[in-house]
Amino acid sequence: MWNDGNESTTILDFELDELFPLCFGLGNLCLDLLVRLGLDSVLNWAGALARHSKLLERRGRRDRGAKMVCYNSSIKLDAKMLRVAYLGHPGAYSENAANKAYPNCEPIICDQLEVEFQTVELRFADRSVLPVENSLAGSIHRNYDLLLRHRLHIVGEVHLPIHHCLLALPGARKENLTRIISHPQALAQRELTLTKLGLNVSLKALDSTTMAAEFVASNNLKDTAVIASTRTAELYGLHILEDGIQDDPRNVTRFVMLAREPYPIIPRTDTPYKTSIGFAQYKGKSVMHKVFSAFAYGDIGVTKMEIRPHRKCPIRVVDDANLGTTKYFEYVFYVDFEASMAEIRAQKAIAEVEKLTSFLRVFGSYPMDMTPWCPGITRRIA
Repeated sequence: MWNDGNESTTILDFELDELFPLCFGLGNLCLDLLVRLGLDSVLNWAGALARHSKLLERRGRRDRGAKMVCYNSSIKLDAKMLRVAYLGHPGAYSENAANKAYPNCEPIICDQLEVEFQTVELRFADRSVLPVENSLAGSIHRNYDLLLRHRLHIVGEVHLPIHHCLLALPGARKENLTRIISHPQALAQRELTLTKLGLNVSLKALDSTTMAAEFVASNNLKDTAVIASTRTAELYGLHILEDGIQDDPRNVTRFVMLAREPYPIIPRTDTPYKTSIGFAQYKGKSVMHKVFSAFAYGDIGVTKMEIRPHRKCPIRVVDDANLGTTKYFEYVFYVDFEASMAEIRAQKAIAEVEKLTSFLRVFGSYPMDMTPWCPGITRRIA
């Protein structure tokens, strides 16, 4: 298949009818083999491949004659051929973030966040695009837990303006809706707007906005609406019932780009840098005061702090003969600060913080997103 006589074929065009059964068979073959080998992490990825091949096959039936390009793995990778993994389907906000960070990249679609991380770790992708916080709904806690659980490095960030629409099948009316489905963050970003619209509906969360759109389209659910983007409406044949339904037009999600290797630490002054770390404090008083004093002493601005339970050591118990037993919850602190690890002041600050912590991990030093701010424009359609 990959050779034609003496010439090696580097790019092949497959008809969707030919490619999807091939992908599905390959996914199931890998699944059976890896069950016997007992490689859990690779097993999860192979299972996702089989499930995703089924999904692609269903889409292919709606778009006969479309082409898909397959790249030979022997080709030397360049910037235009970066394989970027993200959660969701075409039209997802993560896809927009991937294209903003890496124009002309090759998308690797994942149906689970764990699979997204494993896809990069197992070298099926070169980068991963992960949303970590939103200006309206706040931090995405699960993704911070995943950052700590896996060993990928943050190599960049993107701030993406988010413009939500209320989508439904053609012919559906707002007054007939009984349910709205979307990603949990999208549902959280529109609470006030849906109240103003007077919709008496139940809410259901799915793993991505585009998964919700496909669920409505494939099941012909005329009583169910989706919160997603205008591009999602175009891709899945949905009608825009209401445009710009986020609670504030200044709605932005911050994504971080992950890779197996850290971003090169090179001293430079022409680009502002950000560093992300995670740590757990030692027992004692005024520890966090001392931590932030280390940054203040180096004139380093702290731009973000997130606190999550310390899953490996959730509770610290102290027994006192006079007062009884005291239970302290233990936490992992995630901190972003404006400096590069190439700078002496950042190195000194980290050295001081490390003395106060039971563990400290640098997730990465990377260029800050300095693109101009362009808030979305809200307008109503129907």
